[in-house]
Amino acid sequence: MKYILISFALLVLFVIGTWMIAIPEETILGLIANSLSDSTMQIECNGFKKNIFFGFNADSISIKKNDRTFITVENVSGHISLFQIVRLKLPLILSGTIGDGRIAGTAELLRGDREISLTIDGTEVASIPFFDLLGLKGSSRLSGTMVMQNGRGDIQFDMKDTHFVSGTFGSISIPLNDFRKAQGALEIRNAGIKVKSFTMEGPGIYSRIKGDITGGKMNLTLELMPEKSFTDKNLVFSLLAKYMVTPGFYSVPLTNQLNF
Repeated sequence: MKYILISFALLVLFVIGTWMIAIPEETILGLIANSLSDSTMQIECNGFKKNIFFGFNADSISIKKNDRTFITVENVSGHISLFQIVRLKLPLILSGTIGDGRIAGTAELLRGDREISLTIDGTEVASIPFFDLLGLKGSSRLSGTMVMQNGRGDIQFDMKDTHFVSGTFGSISIPLNDFRKAQGALEIRNAGIKVKSFTMEGPGIYSRIKGDITGGKMNLTLELMPEKSFTDKNLVFSLLAKYMVTPGFYSVPLTNQLNF
């Protein structure tokens, strides 16, 4: 029994020593960066430090494209799950903060899979630069998921207590400030982003967006369905008159060039 305990202790010390000494932090950072190497996006880590028992901490981890930050996670902590290596997987399990909200997820480090899965809970939209790049400025509470694998991905999200600022797309003014909740599903591809569904609702008005963003250019259509009482007291619809298909239904093209 004594020799078994000594052997086990030596094994633990060997494994921990290998992690702390023989595996440089640069190697781990390289694996993290390669998890998105099949896409046009990049991962940037700041203040990354290993700790004992296969754990790590980082000041921040960002997902970027063309030097434009889509999302930044701060106060990051996590560990590598060695128990999955028998299944030819090596997931990095992490958690952190985005503004005053929480995020948790995994990043597969082995080249055969390259999957990143994230779950966001109760984050302020203003803390996520991606939405600002799309032209959605203001406040809202966001929860959602993102799964990336081999350069492609899916994002699903739900926004509550929404208070956007009215937006201008090209020369078209859109009454974004009248919506109080939104939900959507996006598909990320190497060439851009496909809007699978995106709906917004407010008192007396409903809308949906469809189309794609390719090469940084919006190819979207915004469909607005206001009630008559809503249009009567919102002068912006007199400026959208040429986009009215039928009373109570507007189809507005959004063709901005985005900065990413």
